Amino acid sequence: MARPGTPVADCSAVLVALGANSAESSYVTYEWAYALGNGKTVIPMKLTECVMHPRLQAIQHLDFSVPGALPWESLVARMRGVEIGDDSGEPAHAVDAALPADEPDGPHVRAILAYLNQRGYQMANFERLRTRLEGDLSDDRFREIVARNATAFRPARPKGGKPGLAKLVP
Repeated sequence: MARPGTPVADCSAVLVALGANSAESSYVTYEWAYALGNGKTVIPMKLTECVMHPRLQAIQHLDFSVPGALPWESLVARMRGVEIGDDSGEPAHAVDAALPADEPDGPHVRAILAYLNQRGYQMANFERLRTRLEGDLSDDRFREIVARNATAFRPARPKGGKPGLAKLVP
């Protein structure tokens, strides 16, 4: 993370505080869109009720608008995940070190994690992953990858109830 006032290009992640005014601000939208376009992790934080931009709706946000249910631990965990990244700006994962170079699932695991991390997702359904990643993996193949890589993923049913996976925070 960086100090306030640091250019987005020099940050490893951008926290987006969303309220009625900031959610509609073209300047705020420019900043987080620039960050996403440059592969930065974007962490939306909903502070008050507001209409979120559709692009931010696709990223798992932290909801600070509910009194008594403040997700501080989730915010700290997400920030730690960014901070342990290597010099390339990509978050490091324990699974990378655990995968032998000749592991057949290795490229798929790394591609799935890179996709989820770049967009700030904790989970995605298989259909979304299939359209975003190269290759044409079947649901059964995704299930095999999840089962063989239990330190990286668990089965999940994201929004809409479709079969998918969730990453395990290292």
